[in-house]
Amino acid sequence: MPRIAVQIGHVNSARWGPGATHEVETTTKIHPYLVAMLQKAGCQVETFGGDLPYGLTHDIAISLHCDAGTPEMTGYSLGFWEEMHPGSRELAAHVKAFYDVLGIRPYRENYTLGLHHYYGNSRWAPTTKFVLVECGFVSNLNERVWLQSHPQQVGEQIALGVLDYLNIKTKEESTMTSSSRTLGARGVLFEGHALIGKNGPLVEHAYLNVTGLDKTARVNVLVWGGGQRRQTKENTKNPPYVLKPSESIGIDLNGFGIAGPVTWRLWSDEVVLFSPDWRVSQ
Repeated sequence: MPRIAVQIGHVNSARWGPGATHEVETTTKIHPYLVAMLQKAGCQVETFGGDLPYGLTHDIAISLHCDAGTPEMTGYSLGFWEEMHPGSRELAAHVKAFYDVLGIRPYRENYTLGLHHYYGNSRWAPTTKFVLVECGFVSNLNERVWLQSHPQQVGEQIALGVLDYLNIKTKEESTMTSSSRTLGARGVLFEGHALIGKNGPLVEHAYLNVTGLDKTARVNVLVWGGGQRRQTKENTKNPPYVLKPSESIGIDLNGFGIAGPVTWRLWSDEVVLFSPDWRVSQ
């Protein structure tokens, strides 16, 4: 039975920096769903707050945090110290593959010393695989609201990444269903990842749902992976989409004919509502 530690950064801690209130509000909502899915899969889970003792020996440790910056900054980041905890980079890659399903674009891994060399690394034995997850920017109002409105999806995708790394097969499915996101300005693109086919978790259905608002919008999608690149305007069956006000469409990623890990990018010349709609199962 794998022993997994989950730390909620800054909780009940003297390590409570400026702006940590929104961070803690967000991670404490995500934490129960992360733990529940791990426990359902048979893992032994122990939770820690912001202050960690020395001498911890779990198989895996996940530290939950959120980023802060300027109001327009967006994205999630992963931190790991591979030299201190060999195998953490691979664990991070599995978490990333599943977190990308949420549609939050990746920012940068290990982009600060605090993220790369987080103090928690020194509290666990070298055999522990340790990854810090910055779930998104709580200084971005839209991103904070979305994270706090979808804690189950966020927690479960992190858990699925951990279970995939451990090669634990589970019948549990993520509750990733329609979860509206607003593209905040015309021309702003949205990007994410999916694993389609046999090279990883199976995506039973993979649609990008888009709804027009008060103006007619032209929407386009680019999908690439496995050395292939497919764009809607290059496919007569999938021309650029023109959405009338309040009109909705579902763009089928499977229809682009690329199997395995794929990256998709969606953009619009007007503000639209966007939500990924799929389920990931193992």
